[in-house]
Amino acid sequence: FVLGGRFNEMYYWDTYWIVIGLVACDLEDEAFNLIKSFVNIIESEGFIPNGTRKYYLNRSQPPFFPHMLFYLYENTENQKIRNFILSKGLDAAIEEHRFFMKVKVTGEETENTFNVYKVYSDKPRFESYKDDLKTYKNSNYSKNIYSNIATAAESGWDFSSRWLIDDNLLHTNDIINIVPVDLNAIMLRNEQIIHYFLNI
Repeated sequence: FVLGGRFNEMYYWDTYWIVIGLVACDLEDEAFNLIKSFVNIIESEGFIPNGTRKYYLNRSQPPFFPHMLFYLYENTENQKIRNFILSKGLDAAIEEHRFFMKVKVTGEETENTFNVYKVYSDKPRFESYKDDLKTYKNSNYSKNIYSNIATAAESGWDFSSRWLIDDNLLHTNDIINIVPVDLNAIMLRNEQIIHYFLNI
């Protein structure tokens, strides 16, 4: 399922909402097929990229895959689907969790560890080359601008003022220095879902 318009590929967190819609419309087989596709991607890449194009392999999006598994599991009576979720789906969710745990920060004055979005990049995004080049020039050639742009895209909030130092200037994006509370809430829920599945 593709969003349409200028988009010709699946996008990660958009697919979560599509799965919910498919299940609500009694199209659980189609929702299951999307989940199987994501399991295949995780088995191949170790995570779900931002979208299903090769140039997205340097970043992901908000990790809603376990939420998809949980939603379908709770809304189906199909034992084949449930067994798949508890085996291959769960394995894939654990693998994706490992990917998101690779990038984390520990505060200087705290014992807590937090998840962050962080994409290292020294060039414009392939899909928005011209726009990113313009932002780079407007930033006075900031060395972190391409990382900040790609990281904002990974967050799914590209380009929200929540990442900007100046709400009106895209080149003031500073997401690589921000700990997003929503990502940490998503990761906590993912861990609860994984725990739930492991105990069935």
